[in-house]
Amino acid sequence: MLLWSNDSVNATRRITVAMVVGIAVLVGTAAYLRFWRVSSIDASALWPRPPRASEPPPLLEGTPYDVPCPSAQEREVWPIETALCDVVSHPQEFLCRRIRFRATLLSDCMHGSALIDDRCERGIAPMYVPNADPTVDTFFSGACAGRPINFDVKRTATFTGRFGLRLRDDRTIYTVEIEAVESVRITPGPRVMGSEVPH
Repeated sequence: MLLWSNDSVNATRRITVAMVVGIAVLVGTAAYLRFWRVSSIDASALWPRPPRASEPPPLLEGTPYDVPCPSAQEREVWPIETALCDVVSHPQEFLCRRIRFRATLLSDCMHGSALIDDRCERGIAPMYVPNADPTVDTFFSGACAGRPINFDVKRTATFTGRFGLRLRDDRTIYTVEIEAVESVRITPGPRVMGSEVPH
């Protein structure tokens, strides 16, 4: 005697197949939604935005960066008559401006030079400018021409040039592009031992 009729077995099989198919459909749908669904494409991912012109290029550590000047400043004709101490005390007021001031040259003839004024602590670094007045090269080269160098000689003059800022690491350096040197005054200092040239 059969415990299960053919109709009961077929019904059970149909239910089982329907459950298996249902589970497979659910698993497939979940996998499609999780992995295979095509999301909206961002055009910026395919064509990256080029860097803006205003963004400065990345600098290596220790690389100096000169603060750029507006092009309008290039049209200035007459320099501003001022004093070195006023410039270093209010640098933003003179940034990118042509200035004319009197100062004394301080140089070790090896590592660099500075224009100073005894009335203030900070100085300004003189910068070379192509096609400057010939007196500029004569003044600066003459400071280190003699051997041995007498560092007690005081060289004072009136300088004309464009004031700027140079950023380097965590320092701000005041600079001036020297265009002309006038009214040079050289004050002899104590004679350095051994500076006499035998005849």
